[in-house]
Amino acid sequence: MPLLFAFSILTACASERINALAPNGQSVEFKLAVNEKAFGVIILPEFPTPQEVIAADMLKEGLDSMSGATFNIIPEPLYAEEFRSMPVLSVGNTKLKEASGLLVPELSAEGYALQASGNALFFTGGERRGPINAVIAFLEEDLGCRWYSRFVPAYYPYEEELTVSVVPRSYSPILEMRDVYHVEAQDPDWAIMNRISSAVDPLSLEIPSAYGGMLRYPGRQLFAHTFYRLAPAKELLSSHPEYFALINGERQFNNICLSNEEALRIVADNAIKILDADPDARLFSISQNDGSSVLCRCEDCLAFSEKENDSGLLINFVNQVAELIHRKYPDVQISTLAYLQTFMPPKTIRPDGDTLIWLATDRHVWHNKYFYITETEEFQEALESWRAIGAKIHIWDYTFGDNANWLTPIPNFKVIEENFKYLVEQGISGIFFQDNFLSIGGSRATMKDWALAKLAWDPTLEMDDLLRDFTFGYYGAAGPSIWKYNQLLHQEWESFHRSNRPNQGAVLHLDRAFINEALALIDQAKAAVINDPVLLAEVEREETCLLYARLENGVTNLADKKAYLEDMDQFRKYVEKFEIKSFAEPTLTDTTTKFTQWRIGMNLFGKENCSPSVIELQIKDVLLPKVGAATCRLTEEPLSDSGYAVYQPGMSTNWSIQWDRSAIDDYRTTETYVLQLRVKLGDLTGSGSVLMCGVWDPEVGSLLEREIDSSELSQDEFSWVTVGEVKLPASSSW
Repeated sequence: MPLLFAFSILTACASERINALAPNGQSVEFKLAVNEKAFGVIILPEFPTPQEVIAADMLKEGLDSMSGATFNIIPEPLYAEEFRSMPVLSVGNTKLKEASGLLVPELSAEGYALQASGNALFFTGGERRGPINAVIAFLEEDLGCRWYSRFVPAYYPYEEELTVSVVPRSYSPILEMRDVYHVEAQDPDWAIMNRISSAVDPLSLEIPSAYGGMLRYPGRQLFAHTFYRLAPAKELLSSHPEYFALINGERQFNNICLSNEEALRIVADNAIKILDADPDARLFSISQNDGSSVLCRCEDCLAFSEKENDSGLLINFVNQVAELIHRKYPDVQISTLAYLQTFMPPKTIRPDGDTLIWLATDRHVWHNKYFYITETEEFQEALESWRAIGAKIHIWDYTFGDNANWLTPIPNFKVIEENFKYLVEQGISGIFFQDNFLSIGGSRATMKDWALAKLAWDPTLEMDDLLRDFTFGYYGAAGPSIWKYNQLLHQEWESFHRSNRPNQGAVLHLDRAFINEALALIDQAKAAVINDPVLLAEVEREETCLLYARLENGVTNLADKKAYLEDMDQFRKYVEKFEIKSFAEPTLTDTTTKFTQWRIGMNLFGKENCSPSVIELQIKDVLLPKVGAATCRLTEEPLSDSGYAVYQPGMSTNWSIQWDRSAIDDYRTTETYVLQLRVKLGDLTGSGSVLMCGVWDPEVGSLLEREIDSSELSQDEFSWVTVGEVKLPASSSW
């Protein structure tokens, strides 16, 4: 596996650059090289482990790059008298380390120790990347080397006289899982050098055993929402419907009845077969499918849920499946989800001792992404309640801000930091930061990933220091302008946070004035690195996100249309250049529809005639999720004001046409609205219900539903259909 050890000296503003990772404590000095001549030597045990060899190679690459010298790696039996006057860098469990008399501190699997005695510096650690982490700590924290992102070379500060000051220390990370689930971070080289510990694919499968591997789940897409993979075979649905979950009066072939003993046995057998195919896996998820109403509602399951909560129904099932799995795989740890239906813990049932509870922050973050967890009650209550029953907790956090607009700049770094530190204080044992996992291209993505990796490794670090380290270290001469851009975004958050309260549906909107000011700073940053194509591209990545926000805002006046089209063309070029495959989670890899919607919005500008009491759900704002054969599309329609309509295939059972609260400006929760639609029939065979529509509140469910019959519609023209009256909640989808 190639490593990020390419020699590079990045330009930077020395007066602004800081080492946010510098260790505290009394240091010792080692003079290692002068004028490209090495004064030190690296030694390995006579029979080194693969990790020790890799760690020594990393150390040599770093020191060679910093000094221009060539450092030798010598097996300990060849450590001759001629080397003994030199500083010695001992990697792994050498005899020299044993003879030093230094006590070996107690370390976790990923923990490390840097110890000094005389002219020797010792690098040791636990069985999973301990020696490697020791070398990384030395290079990164003491010497200031950096592996900021997959898009730029490693940074090694060059010194003609390489005299290093190192703080002897040992450290074991507080969190066993430290995962940044973001495409930019799913690079094995970057992950190793930034000490990510990912349990999920694809990253967990790409770290070789020589590097310590990962404590991981088996295969692909088996870390959560696994019922659809573990459920009995679809062919059994007709002969044994009782094996499958009963939801809304129907048995679902990809879901499980949690009170049926034979279904339980089948699930355990399926899990064991998966582990048989991947015996190195040490984690296994038994968790409900995604969605807010996914647990069986048969008579027995419903009675159990009423007695123990939905989480009790799930935990009871998980405990029994875990017992069967452990008969063959006693070392595999079972996990499940505390999410949506299973958010609160059971009343009396307890998860087995080693069962891991993966608690999601959705109840807070989805509606309050710019507020601290400590500013709302629901998530705090859930976390405290799970802790009270002794659960081992990992957190599934959401850092993207808006999964319907991956690219929009989101000023939530301060909130992420404070929430994370609160969670660590509450005793969690792992963190999973979910961001844009579908495509490269998120706003400040590399900056966020690096900062989150550092915080996850050492929660005592400060976000502001990390951002300064990254901005001036990564962007070089563009750093001052990017720093001002960071501050501009932070000021937007401060103003919003000061003026609003949680759970009120307030939306932080980046207006045209902000975007103009931000783009001016980006222009300054580009000018500063115009002769450096690597750094110029990194600045352009953020310009791409600002252009996305600009296009989402639409034209500001008729004279703006020309510039709007030019910005759209530039955005399209950046999308191709940076291979951006997705703008939103619901629409997956569809990027073409968004361009059509922007053109529709531009053409409609100035034609809106709605009164202040009317909310117009415009086609330019519609969300068309990918839902298989039922996926809708925009189609040209001469009878439509915009020239387009949404075409919905027949027999759709999904919410395949959506508008979200965030797309609506004048939204009054105190008013009662009448929801009306303009609908035209396509090709039709038969009669009856052809469309289900309504308003959905993620907190309480459906607020308004109505089926529209074919007899109400025409194939020749659009008809107005009244769905009903509704008072709108703070957060809703249509």
